Amino acid sequence: MSATVYIDAIQKDDGVGLKPLALSVLFHGSVPHVFQTATRIPLEITINVPSEFAGYVVPILDAAPLMISSLQPRLRTPSFFPLPSDFDPFTARCWVTLLYKLESWLVHVVVDTRTPEWTWGRDAFWMAFLAAYPDFPHGSWPLWNSRISLEGAFIESWTLTEDPEDSPALITDHDTIRAGIWTEFQRLAAECFPYSLVAEL
Repeated sequence: MSATVYIDAIQKDDGVGLKPLALSVLFHGSVPHVFQTATRIPLEITINVPSEFAGYVVPILDAAPLMISSLQPRLRTPSFFPLPSDFDPFTARCWVTLLYKLESWLVHVVVDTRTPEWTWGRDAFWMAFLAAYPDFPHGSWPLWNSRISLEGAFIESWTLTEDPEDSPALITDHDTIRAGIWTEFQRLAAECFPYSLVAEL
């Protein structure tokens, strides 16, 4: 199995760097008892850096078992995950459907605004809202439930940027906006649903 992941670039004094990537690998299924299984199974992980960057960027792998503390609050998985197989992150209609599901889940299921689920759901709601209405706060868009505040790093970066030139809301290409939001949404969704986010046919 192989997969291509895209790493965010960051500006550094001496050029452009790459943000560290936290990668988790989940294994579905189990090895039958008929196999004599060692307590540690070797896996080969290969990272291929594009040739034009290979002389400048050296990946360093650090493997550690995924530890989930029983003391950590676990986020409830929304009942509408995984998303339907026909979910298209470049189609406003799909995001509109998702934002109404998130709004209903927050207001009628999570309810308590002090919980981690509310914070997670509020951020997910705003991602879906902005993907559905990428011209926000300009253009036309519907009212949302007033219990869902305009708070959270994502929505605040969208509406409260000090330098208007840096505001993501100034990007006019809706596909570019939705592609960026989809990447962020998948990262956020993995906090409560570490599987394929869109159902397979």
